[in-house]
Formats: sequence, C-alpha cells, structure tokens
Amino acid sequence: MRSVLYFGGAGLGTHLITLSIWALVCLALTMVIDHLKPVMTESHPISAEELAALQGRALEAKANEAALGANQIDAEAQDLIDADAPQSIDEKQSITN
Repeated sequence: MRSVLYFGGAGLGTHLITLSIWALVCLALTMVIDHLKPVMTESHPISAEELAALQGRALEAKANEAALGANQIDAEAQDLIDADAPQSIDEKQSITN
C-alpha cells in the first residue's frame, strides 16, 4: 500500500512476487499433505452390523417410550371416567330423581 500511495507503485512488483511465491508454496504443501493423507472411505468408524444394532435399539427404545406414554394416557382417561361415574347406587338414584 505504501508503494502505491507514496511512490506511485514503484517496488510493488517485488512485494507481489513474494506474496505469489508464498501462496504457491502453501498450495504445494497442501497438495503434498493431501496426497500423503489416507482417504477415508467410511462415513462412520464402526461396522455396519454394530451400527444397525444400535439403530435397532434406538427404535426399540422409542417404541417402548411411546407405549408407556399411551398407557399413561389410558390410565388418566380411566381415572377421569371413574371420577365422573357415580360411586354408589344411592348416588345413581339421587341423580335420576
């Protein structure tokens, strides 16, 4: 920036060349490291059988949780029905009279 502002761009070429050389060195280093690094072909480090077993357990746990929730809803509904129903024959007679 100083070369452009104060000296009309004199000496700017050497700075751009230095920057370009560093960029090329970094690019070459990145390419070498990428070439030497082993390629990961699997998306997950565990075996397919183990992954399937884990997913099956997760689905089973969700199904159990849903069943417990349904049982709880059924129990609450039965409690409401029992609370609204007359408790004795005397109550039934007093309601009909």
